[in-house]
Amino acid sequence: MNLAVDPDVAPYVAQGVDPPRSLWPQFAHRKPGGEAISAHGAQLAGCADGIDEVNQSAESLHARARSQVHGDPAHAMAAATHDVTRRADLLQRRAVVAGGAITEFGQAVSKFNQLVDGWNAQIQCAADYQAAMAIYQEHLPTYRRADILHEAEHAAMGRLANWDDDATSRTCGRQEPCPSPSRPYSPA
Repeated sequence: MNLAVDPDVAPYVAQGVDPPRSLWPQFAHRKPGGEAISAHGAQLAGCADGIDEVNQSAESLHARARSQVHGDPAHAMAAATHDVTRRADLLQRRAVVAGGAITEFGQAVSKFNQLVDGWNAQIQCAADYQAAMAIYQEHLPTYRRADILHEAEHAAMGRLANWDDDATSRTCGRQEPCPSPSRPYSPA
C-alpha cells in the first residue's frame, strides 16, 4: 500500500514535509469486537441452564403423575420421558459447545485487536513519517494474515464438528462433560 499517493498525504510528501500524525497509517480493529462476540457466546452457553430447568421440570411433573398411576400403565409410563430427556441433553451440550467456541473466537479477536493497538502505538511514536511507514510496512503482512484469527476459526470449527465429544465440552468452559443419555446433567 503506497500511502504517498493518498490524496490527504500526497501534498505533504510532495513538499517534503511530514503529514500530521492524524494522517499517519493505522491498522483497523476487527469488527465486531471480541467483547461483543464473547458476550454472544456466553449468552448462547447460558441457554443450557434454561434447557436444564425445562428438563428437570418435565421429569418432576412426570414423576408426580407416575406416582398416581398403578398397575400395568405404571410400567409403560416409566420410560415416557427418556426420549425427551435424551434430546434435551443433546441440545444442552450443543448450546454449551457452540457458546464456548464463539466465546473463544471472541477472545482471539480481542487479542488480535490488542496487537493492532500495539502496532498503532508504535506507528504514532515513530520519529517521523518515514519511520511510521516502515513500522506500518513491517506489520502489514502479519495484519493481513491474521494468523491468530485463522487459528481460532479452525479451533472453533473443530469444536462445533465434535460437539458430542466429552473432551470438547470440557474445553468449552465446563468442568464436567456434558450429559450423555445415561448420565443426567447437573449444573455446576
